[in-house]
Amino acid sequence: MATVQAELTRNKTQLNDPRAVKSAPKDALRSLPATIEWLRREGLLMETDVEVDGDLQLTGIQKHFDGSYPILFNNVKGYPHARAITNLFANMDIVDRMFGYENATDRTRKLSYSLTHPIANEVIAQDEATSIVYGMPREAVRAGVVSATLGLSEIAPYLIEAVA
Repeated sequence: MATVQAELTRNKTQLNDPRAVKSAPKDALRSLPATIEWLRREGLLMETDVEVDGDLQLTGIQKHFDGSYPILFNNVKGYPHARAITNLFANMDIVDRMFGYENATDRTRKLSYSLTHPIANEVIAQDEATSIVYGMPREAVRAGVVSATLGLSEIAPYLIEAVA
């Protein structure tokens, strides 16, 4: 029976250099499954099907590979329908590819700029007609901090359009 650490070490030799990979397209970052698929497709994901104990073994393996590639554990003991991913943001070269930074200097400049030039927030209140209790949305509307008042079924499409 293979150990998780041995399998991951063996698979690490098949990974790509993150600096040689093009930046992720925006749709690859819309959801965690899409991001995992992009990492897998680009050869930037360590993955194992060997059973791992989620209490201590998983964190020990994660620490061993800290600063390395993201690790996807497909077989977590006691959780037959769950997977676990670690080290998603541990490798700065992969972070640069995920978010479109050219290098560490570009990352630092863009992050510094974003701190002093934040994106305006959106406050969405559920409308009274679709609310069971309208207390908190009413107070937000009264305070004048609401960007939009929408029915429950309209909120998700509004958010999806806002981040597109």
